[in-house]
Amino acid sequence: MKSSEVEATPASPSTESLPSLESQHVALRALGEQLADVLDALCRHPRIRTGRSDDRWLNEKLDEFRRVLFSHFEWEERSGLFAGIVAQAPRLAKQASSVVAEHRRLRGELDGLIEENLQGAGERHVRDRFHRIRLRLVYHDYAESSLLQRAYLEDLGGGD
Repeated sequence: MKSSEVEATPASPSTESLPSLESQHVALRALGEQLADVLDALCRHPRIRTGRSDDRWLNEKLDEFRRVLFSHFEWEERSGLFAGIVAQAPRLAKQASSVVAEHRRLRGELDGLIEENLQGAGERHVRDRFHRIRLRLVYHDYAESSLLQRAYLEDLGGGD
């Protein structure tokens, strides 16, 4: 992994940060589910929309999800988690690099969706694109969990 990909000092990976990581993942899933439910309702019952205030509310909710997600990614990247893994298990560098690169792709996708919503994209388009982003997040979480499991349980001796 290149030093420019993760801005953190390599630290010895610690399982102490994992509960915080998991609680962030749980909060993100809950927020994403809430937003997806609202988007589904808007598509099923378009009459519940009352106009510009609904657009502003949806923009605020999308922006809230963006802030929480981006803050989470920044925490992961700056915590030393990935750099520490690579420092102690260099064979996982490619996998760690891939996880960090996915952060950039997901940021770009969510920024694009928010811009499309601001430009007046329809509810169905916003809902469908948001669902695809959430699905990508599920795959991303799986890849990240796999990396952490390999690092802590297999390579760094945290397992049985």
